[in-house]
Amino acid sequence: MSILSIFAESRALQYLRAELPEDVRENIDELGGALAAGMVKAGINCEPNSTDLYIARRAHATGEKIISGRGNCHMVFGSDRPNSVVSGHGGQGADGCSAIDIVAGMLPDLKRDQIVDPNFTGDAARIYISQKTNIDKNFNLSAGHVGASEGDSAIGMKADSIRIIARKGIKLVTEGRGSRSPTSGDIKTTVGIDLIAGNDDGAQNNPILGGILTALGMPDDNPKIQPIPKGYNLQEALNDLVGLLDDLSGIVDTFVTYQMIFNLQASMHTHTGVGVGVIQTFPSPGFIINGCVKTLQELVNCKMPIYLHRVNTSLYRINNLTEQGNNWINSRFNRTN
Repeated sequence: MSILSIFAESRALQYLRAELPEDVRENIDELGGALAAGMVKAGINCEPNSTDLYIARRAHATGEKIISGRGNCHMVFGSDRPNSVVSGHGGQGADGCSAIDIVAGMLPDLKRDQIVDPNFTGDAARIYISQKTNIDKNFNLSAGHVGASEGDSAIGMKADSIRIIARKGIKLVTEGRGSRSPTSGDIKTTVGIDLIAGNDDGAQNNPILGGILTALGMPDDNPKIQPIPKGYNLQEALNDLVGLLDDLSGIVDTFVTYQMIFNLQASMHTHTGVGVGVIQTFPSPGFIINGCVKTLQELVNCKMPIYLHRVNTSLYRINNLTEQGNNWINSRFNRTN
């Protein structure tokens, strides 16, 4: 019975209806008449809709318990099953692969009562929870830098749009080394977080050539999935770089200053000498002394600082621009394209 029918048949609600503003009563009357005449489809106030009859039915496996809503929505308790009853770890008869599949809109373009298997690509919206599954293969996801999950417990969500909303904060955390997985045991390494837009990690561009290069130990010089820089480290590294450039400019300025002084004194030097028939000239004593002094100054104030500058530049590269450095500007775990 619709809410409009209740309005029509209940004396108490008739009284309440009389208390409503006139324009609201008119809208209720018009809507009731349209429904009665079949001019407006059912479904108002979350009542059964004519389109609810044209839904696909989920193919049922013996070991599954299915709770279905009035429309095209289901919650399935069973084993890992991304498609037909022979798919996934459940289809292989594996132990410890319990799964909960929550889906709304199973292939919504199909006709009424058509029996279909789960479709992780075509179904409208899904939350999939499994004790043991190949989650990346199920959803056809790129392996990325963290690699494809195989035979692990996993949760996958897929819909046209997904929003995760927190009133305080959101964390994406990988426990990594030192933690323990119920399916694979002790975890030996830390695996980070990949942010992959367009489901494209670069490996799909030329999977054959990429596989050959990887097998030969020749990784791509410019991979599509790259480490995310760490903001504070990058800021400090660039500040240090600016400081080194300032030091270099100071060294060059000192060199130019001494060179200008030396050139000025050299251009003003005089020679004195005596001879018979031919005048014999001799180097200026002041020129020799000043030349020695300026050369020593250039060695102490220019040559040695330049050498130290080159050492500092090499250390800068190692510390900030290589993965082995203590202050590497890139994240060791998290990557994005």
